[in-house]
Amino acid sequence: MNSRINEIIEYKTDGNRTDFAAKMGWSRQYLSKLLRGEANGIAPVRSILTTFPDIDARWLLLGEGKMIRKH
Repeated sequence: MNSRINEIIEYKTDGNRTDFAAKMGWSRQYLSKLLRGEANGIAPVRSILTTFPDIDARWLLLGEGKMIRKH
C-alpha cells in the first residue's frame, strides 16, 4: 500500500510530501513513518478516502482497479 500512497502524493501534490501531509492534517514525520511501514491501521486509509473521495478504496487497499473512481 505504501507505493499506492506515493502515487496519491504524486497525483495530488506533484510529489510534495510536506504539502500532502498538511492536506491530510498529519505531521511530516507521521507520513514518513507511514511510508516506511512503521505506522499502519485503518485510520490513515480512512483519512485518505475522506480527504480525497475520488480515490478508489479497492485500489488503495488491494491494488485492484484504477486509482481514481468513476462517478
